[in-house]
Amino acid sequence: NLHKIVPPYKEGDDINKWFAALERACVVQDVPQRQWAAILWLSFSGKGRDRLLTVKENDANNFQVLKNALLDGYGLTTEQYRKKFRETKKESSQDWVDFIDHS
Repeated sequence: NLHKIVPPYKEGDDINKWFAALERACVVQDVPQRQWAAILWLSFSGKGRDRLLTVKENDANNFQVLKNALLDGYGLTTEQYRKKFRETKKESSQDWVDFIDHS
């Protein structure tokens, strides 16, 4: 029941938080890392599935390669993270803990 580890990814969800939840759930439930890629194939449709299909067949079971393809497909490359970091501003209504938690 690998597809029950976390709910499928829904377009518009924060993909970073989704991956954090997936990885934590896999660790907590002792899912072997070799099975994590299968969860990705079961969890994505639409744009995400299209992105997974761009990965070479011999990497189709490589979680890190698939994860990187998805992050890249959703515009979350290293440069995008840098840009987001540089442009993030603390709102006057936030304390520093809230700012860091939501950045």
